[in-house]
Amino acid sequence: MSPRDISIGVRLIAGVGVVLTTMVIIELSVDNVRSAGAGVKQSCGTIGSIRARTGEMIRLIVTVSSDTSSQLAAASDISTSISQISVVILNASTSSEEMVCSAKNLADGADNLKTLTANFSL
Repeated sequence: MSPRDISIGVRLIAGVGVVLTTMVIIELSVDNVRSAGAGVKQSCGTIGSIRARTGEMIRLIVTVSSDTSSQLAAASDISTSISQISVVILNASTSSEEMVCSAKNLADGADNLKTLTANFSL
């Protein structure tokens, strides 16, 4: 074997080593890509679940907001009714005071009439 043959052999062996190393690196890269793909797939599933839960939360918030608006309207109606009842009670109280005053005036007038008629003779 000549030195040239040895040199070609060494280069050939080195080339095979590079090819083997490259193949190992490619296989590791493929494994990493598969692993990353599985991670991405899992992340997409998680994001889908989050999106679904977010949609549910939004629907619940809209429902609560709508119910709160309805209750606020009902509370406003109740407040208006209470105000109207208060006015009626105030008017009734004022009327009662006026009736008491009128009754007192009538009683005083009756006493005066009784006094006047007691002295009246035919």
